[in-house]
Amino acid sequence: TANRQWWTNFYALHCNYFEAATLDRLMQRHGLTCVGDDVVDIFGGSLLRRYRKGMAQRLEQTNDWGFLAEKLVEWQRQLDKAANALPAGAWGWGAAERTSSALGFSPCLEEKITKVVDSNPGLHGKYLAGTKIQICSPHELRIASPPAIVVFALSYVDEILMQLRGMLPQGT
Repeated sequence: TANRQWWTNFYALHCNYFEAATLDRLMQRHGLTCVGDDVVDIFGGSLLRRYRKGMAQRLEQTNDWGFLAEKLVEWQRQLDKAANALPAGAWGWGAAERTSSALGFSPCLEEKITKVVDSNPGLHGKYLAGTKIQICSPHELRIASPPAIVVFALSYVDEILMQLRGMLPQGT
């Protein structure tokens, strides 16, 4: 129906959720062995596992992942704190899964963001998945001149900030 065209795609995050042992068995079927893991600060804390082709010394596995829940709670607290510092009418930049994740973890942040900018013209006029937040072009941002912008697309932050410098009043 026409309504389906109003939304951007609903997507699963660009990661999958496996228990370490299940992921290890999958990798072993393809000749890979786990050689290390770390908790990284992505989505409030994620397990990053490294694999190598062939046999390697096997790591001792732990089943104590309770600290990840604590990291997620802390991430939510930080998002809410940042949201409470935003002025009304703030916009976001980046209509990807990290934006949806942040807004999902912090309804307070979703309440503060009125629009989201994305450079992809195929998204303009649609809505961020699961929200009432419309996706706009950088040109629309220039016209509206919102009081604050939250950059969600951190992997492109330097390029976005460079683009914003000539687009918005000083102090935005």
